[in-house]
Amino acid sequence: MLYARGKFPLPFVGFYFGADIHGIGYKDNQISDYSLTFGWETENWILPEFGIEGGYRAWKIEIDEDDFDVAVDAELDGIFINLTAHF
Repeated sequence: MLYARGKFPLPFVGFYFGADIHGIGYKDNQISDYSLTFGWETENWILPEFGIEGGYRAWKIEIDEDDFDVAVDAELDGIFINLTAHF
């Protein structure tokens, strides 16, 4: 099993780059999910923080028929936009 996450601030006020990686595997079976993001959020200690981020995300699952009596090979990927709020 693998899990990693990083969020790296850029030298511009409120901008950041981030990445999430999740994965698990056993024999020929595996599930993986990762995303790369670029975003901006307000830096405020009194009011709620708001922001926006966009990026690319990919999800993949492969299951061997020999182990579970069904074969699965699916993949979803694409770009996304998130609005964020921290209260």
